[in-house]
Amino acid sequence: MRAMEAAVAGAARSGIQVSCRRRREHSSSHQ
Repeated sequence: MRAMEAAVAGAARSGIQVSCRRRREHSSSHQ
C-alpha cells in the first residue's frame, strides 16, 4: 500500500511536470 501510494505520488508529480512543460512549450509557440 505504501509503495503504491509512493508510486502514485511520483506519477502525479511527473504528470504535473510534463503538463507544465507542455503548457510552457505551447505558450512559447503561441508567442
